[in-house]
Amino acid sequence: SSSSFLVWWHGPVLAGGGYASEALAFITGIDVHIRSAAANQKHGNSNLVALWITPHGDGTDLKYLEGLPHALQDTIRRRMAPAHVTPRAIKQAVKQTKATHVAVVCHSEPGAWDPAAFSTSRCPPFGYLRT
Repeated sequence: SSSSFLVWWHGPVLAGGGYASEALAFITGIDVHIRSAAANQKHGNSNLVALWITPHGDGTDLKYLEGLPHALQDTIRRRMAPAHVTPRAIKQAVKQTKATHVAVVCHSEPGAWDPAAFSTSRCPPFGYLRT
């Protein structure tokens, strides 16, 4: 059987700036790929089956968010991870999407990784390994 992934992207997606722009470009590409595969009923042939976004490593800039294209704002809302991701929520998402793996992406400067040099969400989340 082939591997399939729920991609859980942690990054400063709501902050503006270079890391946010990079993250949103990757997120947009992954979102388009997943939706296209599902629409063409080739979902079984796609290794990327789900995407979650968790803001990480920086603050939120509301003016930046309001200035984003509406389609991108919709993608962010649709792909936002639950506020408090629990092991149970991950198991439910894996079961629902038929993902065989969860790929956690920590897309921020190294000072934000666990252990962080400042106050931010934990990345990688508790229970995940760095590779």
